[in-house]
Amino acid sequence: MLPSQFLSRMNSSVNCKGCSLSKGLSTHNTLIWFLSSMNSPMNCKACVETKGLATYITFIWFLSSMNFLMRCKASIYTKGLATYITFIWFLSSMNIPMRFKSSIYTKSLTTYITFIWFLSSMNFPMRCKASIYTKGLTTYITFVWFLSSMNIPMRFKFSVYTKGLTTYITFIWFLSGMNFPMRCKASNYTKGLTTYITFVWFLSSMNIPMRFKFSIYTKGLTTYITFIWFLSSMNFPMRCKASIYTKGLTTYITFIWFLPGMNFPMRCKASIYTKGLTTYITFVWFLSSMNIPMRFKSSIYTKGLATYVTLIWFLSGMNFPMRCKASTYKKGLSTHITFIWFLSSMNPLMNCKICASSIAMATYFTCIRFLSSMKGLMNCTPCFSTKGLSTHITFIWFLSSMNSPMILKVCMLFKAVATYITFIWFLSSMISLMNYKGRFIIKSLTTYVTFICFSSCMDSLMSSEF
Repeated sequence: MLPSQFLSRMNSSVNCKGCSLSKGLSTHNTLIWFLSSMNSPMNCKACVETKGLATYITFIWFLSSMNFLMRCKASIYTKGLATYITFIWFLSSMNIPMRFKSSIYTKSLTTYITFIWFLSSMNFPMRCKASIYTKGLTTYITFVWFLSSMNIPMRFKFSVYTKGLTTYITFIWFLSGMNFPMRCKASNYTKGLTTYITFVWFLSSMNIPMRFKFSIYTKGLTTYITFIWFLSSMNFPMRCKASIYTKGLTTYITFIWFLPGMNFPMRCKASIYTKGLTTYITFVWFLSSMNIPMRFKSSIYTKGLATYVTLIWFLSGMNFPMRCKASTYKKGLSTHITFIWFLSSMNPLMNCKICASSIAMATYFTCIRFLSSMKGLMNCTPCFSTKGLSTHITFIWFLSSMNSPMILKVCMLFKAVATYITFIWFLSSMISLMNYKGRFIIKSLTTYVTFICFSSCMDSLMSSEF
């Protein structure tokens, strides 16, 4: 499919101004284009050189609506019916160098894409297979990708079409590690320098429809984002304002959000930069309803198949500085996590190992942790599954310092503006069987909770509302 054909199907007209210069075997291009469907003027400088069967491209572009400066080096060659692409790009606003290999070929009306990319700041190699075809004004995409650092294969189907100035997207994806199919409908349009996006998505395993509206615009070197979202099962509308800008190699983020159901305005400032193979994050946030400023420093790097995270945070309201080191790796269908953290105010050193795997519709976790200050060894095996509109959780844990195995079954159901929770747990050391039903409703700024619990060892039925 030619770029002009693809853009016409997406209803995207392109205006372009450019100049070209030849030097030796290379052609140098400087151009500005304007993609009207996204309202994104782009400045781009590129050098193209051919050597043997491969074409090499080096370019820099600047996408003004997002303030994303990107440097990219690529080689492209064709073998048989397939085109192979290998490139590295650097997205400066996020400071994310990315390595990418791809092969593309077309059979009948469908285009097939197989690729691997490597996002170095997060160290996420990703494998993806996709097929794309167009019917009428709509483009259909079906693909599976595999995010290796998390061992999460994802299946995804969506259709895209444009009517007038608005682009509509309908899709379903399935995140197999969590068993979360998601349905989403979205519309996108631009007015002046601002892009407006309205969408609803439905996360079926939690049964959470979400409505979301936001606007994005850029002034100078800073991108401003204002949005409201509404999580209907919790009835939480949220307002958020954010500004993002880059200075040198560091990205700075300042934002305020307000969660009216809890009345939590939050202010946050963060800086992110990368040095070598490691990404460093420093931020402070302030949760005004709790008056808790938090300082946080973190470094992330990968060695072999494992990702290592070292962090320190300081929660001043509680005076808890915490140091944590963690490594993550995959084996088969399971993800293994080993970490140690140190909470200085309590002086407990904790070693924890976690294994997560997914079978059929359920996700299983097995973990052992050791809290040295309490001498508590804990074994835990939970299972999460979804049936209809409800999420079911069954797990057993064993806290050796208390010698208390606990069996817990939970069913969560979302209906209208209320969340219903029914569960039974059995704490063997207390010999108490408890049945519990609860309903949570949020109205305006107040949260209403109504529940009934029954503790068999006390033989007491309790009703409460507050």
